[in-house]
Amino acid sequence: AGAAATVAAVTAVTAADSPPGPVRRLSAEEAGNLWKTTLQNTDEVIGNYRQALLDRGIADTPLLDRFLQRERSRMLAYESALLDQATGQGGAPPEPYPYRVAGAEGAYGFDSLANAYGAFCLEDAGGWITEINPNYRNPFFLPDRNPYRFNCGSCALAVEARLSGNGAPVASQVNVGSDRGMEAATGKRCVYLPVEQIENHLRRLGPGSHLIVGINREPSIDGLPQAGHWFNVLFDGEQFHTLDGQSGEILEWPHDYVMVSEWCALL
Repeated sequence: AGAAATVAAVTAVTAADSPPGPVRRLSAEEAGNLWKTTLQNTDEVIGNYRQALLDRGIADTPLLDRFLQRERSRMLAYESALLDQATGQGGAPPEPYPYRVAGAEGAYGFDSLANAYGAFCLEDAGGWITEINPNYRNPFFLPDRNPYRFNCGSCALAVEARLSGNGAPVASQVNVGSDRGMEAATGKRCVYLPVEQIENHLRRLGPGSHLIVGINREPSIDGLPQAGHWFNVLFDGEQFHTLDGQSGEILEWPHDYVMVSEWCALL
């Protein structure tokens, strides 16, 4: 596991080799050399993490880079705390970092790492979902005259870009309302599928996978046609979530958008 045991192992050996009495502390030179090795091993572990996630079908995006950087920071915080203890500068033992290794199961396996990435994607989305369409509740627009209440296609495109780690776009008031318009905007096909098949597609792609979904609605009770809606779906490795960029909400999946007649996934 590379850095997984670097500081801990050296500390244990030092303690075992010490005579009865106080445990010998690492010198400043020993600590410096050990930290250099820890940095090298940590980068090797991160490389293994990246490859394991790519092997599981997770897309190589800027969002993945951010997740791996977060994991690297957590590793180094743990190793730094161990090193402080080994040099006599630390306090209480740090909470162990769950290093993942090939062949391991449970919390120490790569499947656990993939689910951690999915949870990271959902947490990240929770931090910006309300930024996608900030004028949705603008008090200077009458609700039925507010163009930002009729721009769900633009919102879905902005959410999709952020989920892929491509900047921080926000929705415009110009809507993408039709299937053909969304196909042209994404370069993908609008495929009508039951909910279960949309879920199966995301499961195959793995934790953190996402796509744009549209719904059509049945005619109203007066027999009049009703507008559809565009939004996004995210799979975190365990559950599916509806990300509605227009209203700025993360909802259950499938969300009850009322009188839904069919579902379209951009594939």
